[in-house]
Amino acid sequence: MSAINVNTTAFAEGVGYTPLVAPLFMAIAVGISVPGRFISGWLTDRIAPQALMAAAGLLLGGSAVALHLLVIEFGMIGYVPIWTFGFLQGLGIAAATVVLPILVGRCFGDLEFGKIQGLVMAGFAFGVILGGPSAAKIFDTTGSYAWAFVVCGAGGAISMVLVLLVRPEALHGEFQAVETDTDGDGFDDGEEVLVMGTDPLDSLDPAPAVTRKGPRRQKRRR
Repeated sequence: MSAINVNTTAFAEGVGYTPLVAPLFMAIAVGISVPGRFISGWLTDRIAPQALMAAAGLLLGGSAVALHLLVIEFGMIGYVPIWTFGFLQGLGIAAATVVLPILVGRCFGDLEFGKIQGLVMAGFAFGVILGGPSAAKIFDTTGSYAWAFVVCGAGGAISMVLVLLVRPEALHGEFQAVETDTDGDGFDDGEEVLVMGTDPLDSLDPAPAVTRKGPRRQKRRR
């Protein structure tokens, strides 16, 4: 969605918004994303993260479609497009920012979480690098941002479908720590713990002493 974020102000000025009002599109979106992050965090404790990421894709794609319909198709120049875009874009940014690392963690575990999350964000950065210039190129070629908005809306819909196919519970076990057999008993240490069903730290606690009580002997009186 960087194609929209980078070019929104230029688009707004091109359709008739003043340089003072045009930045409000993204300013309101970022402002709405602040409470949206708290809402997204609250929802992640109650809803599957892949469902929330799908909602984020729908919101972000919907913001591009809203600009296309309200401004380009219907010719609306006012605060309705600004607030509509800001609401959809802001909540979409908030949900994607909060939920993405949670979804990555549930899919791949925490063993290599930092590396995997870094790889995911690197891919995100490439999207940011390519998105803005691509939308600008569409404008230079066609004289309008209409196709850029359509492509972004389609991208949001595709991402929504793809993320719903993610099953963290199916992927999580494949990325757990695999210990080597250090004690020569034929089992990986991690597997041995599972077979024993005990916590390795339990071995640090001394076993309680077991005492047996027998019948008391009566002392003979002399």
